[in-house]
Amino acid sequence: MVSSPTLPLGSWVWVYGRRTGVLLRCRVTDVSHPKDQERHIRTGRIAELSYEVTERLCGSTRERVIDCPIITVELE
Repeated sequence: MVSSPTLPLGSWVWVYGRRTGVLLRCRVTDVSHPKDQERHIRTGRIAELSYEVTERLCGSTRERVIDCPIITVELE
């Protein structure tokens, strides 16, 4: 599961951890609140992940967002 500031609920995405090489297929199950959307995009929060997924993609849950580079690609 993933939360996104730009993709609609129910979308399927590939999420790739650039540092770990882990690739996961995730479904958008939450979206940014309209008042938070612009800030999330501006600060590079393209996806919000669970602790378990963050650990797999980043190798840690104790880093800043910018220290865990990921790539998301929407599936059509």
